[in-house]
Amino acid sequence: MSHAPHHSSMPIGLGEYQCSLGQWEFSADAQVEGISRSHIAQALAADASPCRVDDVIATVSELVANAVVHAQSEMKVLLEKWQHMIVVAVEDLSPVPPVVQEVNHLAESGRGLQIVESVSDDWGFAMLESGKCVWAGFALGCDCADSAH
Repeated sequence: MSHAPHHSSMPIGLGEYQCSLGQWEFSADAQVEGISRSHIAQALAADASPCRVDDVIATVSELVANAVVHAQSEMKVLLEKWQHMIVVAVEDLSPVPPVVQEVNHLAESGRGLQIVESVSDDWGFAMLESGKCVWAGFALGCDCADSAH
């Protein structure tokens, strides 16, 4: 994704690729969630609506947690600016596609993709030659009042 390849699972309405806002590689370490959130927040400071930054950070946290728990492999976190969306993606080495789990109100985990689905404008995944890429898109526009920032 760093050179704007369009995965077939990504929405067509992204518009033209603008630029990479960042790309980070991590090992499958439980501490990576906090580090990745920090990188994303800094990278988004000038390019995303303030009301979307928390949604993007929550999504990165969930996608990275999924890679740590399920893929248990090295991962790459990508942040891109497209004409109409900010796209965040996590690539890992697992050949297993992500699955949205049924809600279990007693479970302590298993809600990550439900959170991604609820806070992003679109999300999906693409199987890669070695692993997969799970991405989420966030519209650049903001429909909250400026005073809410």
